[in-house]
Parts: sequence; C-alpha cells; structure tokens
Amino acid sequence: MAVDRRKIAVATAGFCTFLTLYSPQALLPALAHEFGVGAAEISAIMTASTLAIALTAPFTGAVADVLGRKRVIAAAMLAVVVPLTGAALAPDVQALAVTLALLLPREKGFVRSQGLSASARQMLRHLKDPQLLATYGIGFGVLFNFIAVFTYVSFHLAAAPYHFSSTLLGAIFSTYLIGTVISPMTGWIMARLGRRRFILAVIAAWMGGAALMLAPPIPAIIAGLTFCAGCGMLCQTISTGYVTEIAKDGRSSAVGLYVTSFYVGGSMGAFLPGLAWERGGWPAAIAMVVAMLAAMAVIAALAYRDARA
Repeated sequence: MAVDRRKIAVATAGFCTFLTLYSPQALLPALAHEFGVGAAEISAIMTASTLAIALTAPFTGAVADVLGRKRVIAAAMLAVVVPLTGAALAPDVQALAVTLALLLPREKGFVRSQGLSASARQMLRHLKDPQLLATYGIGFGVLFNFIAVFTYVSFHLAAAPYHFSSTLLGAIFSTYLIGTVISPMTGWIMARLGRRRFILAVIAAWMGGAALMLAPPIPAIIAGLTFCAGCGMLCQTISTGYVTEIAKDGRSSAVGLYVTSFYVGGSMGAFLPGLAWERGGWPAAIAMVVAMLAAMAVIAALAYRDARA
C-alpha cells in the first residue's frame, strides 16, 4: 500500500497547530498561580488565540489562493516560533495573551475564487441562508462548550480535594481520542436516523456528560469528559459536512464563515464561563455549558426540520 506523503504532511501540520494552540489549557492553573491572577483572567489567553483565528479565518483562504497553500503553511509554521518565544518570556498575562493571539493555524480545503468581490458576494448570500446560519450557530456552540469544559475542568481538578498536577491535567485531554473512534461512524448513523434526530440525540448525550462531571468521583468526571469530547466531535462532523452540502457555490467562503463562528464561540467559551466560575465555581460553569447545549438543540430542532439526511 503506497504511502501518501501529502496526507502525512497535512496531518503533521494539523497536529502541531492544535498542540501549539491548545496546550496552554492544562497549564492554566499553574499559570494563574505564577502570575497571581484568577481563573477568568488567565483564561484570556485562550480567548485571545481563538478570537484571532476567528478574525482571520475568512481571509486566510484568499492569501493561500494567491501565494499557494504550501508556502502559506510553511511560512506560518516558521513564523509561529516568534510568538512562542514571546509567550515563554511574557512578564504578565496581558503580554502572554497578545503573543498567543499570533498563533494562527492554517486553513485547508479552499478553492480558488474569482476574486475578493466575488467572495464577498458569496458570503452575503450565505448569511441569508437560514440553514447555514443555524449551522454557524451550532458551530459557535460546539467550540464554546469544548473550551469552557476543558479550560475550567483544569481549575476544578487542580483545586482541593483533587490537587491534580499539570501532568495529570494534560492526561485528561486523552479523552479527545474518542473522537477518532466515533467520528467515522457519523455518516452511517446519520443515514439511519437523519441529521435532525441524530444531532438532537448527540446534544442530549452531551448534556448528560456535562451533568456527570458534577459528580465528585474522578471516574465520573473522566467519563463525563469523554462524553463531552465524543459528542462535540460528532456535532462538529455533522455541522461541517452540512455546510459543504448546502453551499453548492462558494464553499470556501461558506466554510470560512463557519470557521469564524466556530472560533468566536471558542473565544466566548473561554471568557463567559470565567465570569460564571468567579461567582459560582464549577457548577456555574457547567450550568452555562448546559444552557448553550439547550440553545443548540432549539436551533437544530427548528432549522433542521426539513434537512436532508
């Protein structure tokens, strides 16, 4: 069986990108202690990085069309050394947030458009499509909940009575691996249940996983994290697949808008639950996650009524 070197290269670039972007999550409690700040303030570094991606996502494809994907990816991977060095030397939280905002991952899958004006017109058309808007809303909620759960569970488990070290906190992110197992089954399940029923079932299971994390035993928290990771991956797979299915024209701009909504959600998922955390701790943060899941369920139930399977 021939090895496709391009696929290996893309997978490696994606691995390195997400490692760079999300690795601070396990270190947040240690960083909060180091800088003498609270959970909400230190989580600004996650807000900054995800918001930076949201602001640049619609334009990255246009740059790649002009310069070529390979050049853009290679240049970005080399340039990321600068903010990483700055992050290591940052004297305070504000400087750390600014440097991490420069960690911008590359986009993939863009098709050359007829120009920036054509892309702008396509974006306006996408924003008038109710089902695309609904899918963007669900994408917002997916990363909102991912960032909220995996950011603030670190503070929950670093505190008494658990006292997890940074190493143990990093280990809980292995629950992400459930996504590699179940995501390939998405098409098979959706063909039998339909998109609307499937995504509503996934959101319901996600709510159950969130509620399970309120239980004190560590096995229950890990099980809840696994549910959240798996259901999040399924929702993401359903949503991104539907974007490319709906957008017959201008798929690049449709995906770009989805990525923007997705990462704006992640930015808010680092910020807003922090306010809840400061007032009510872990239960308040989980309550906000469940509220977002309920909003996602309402959107899916109303907008996907006539969705194709």
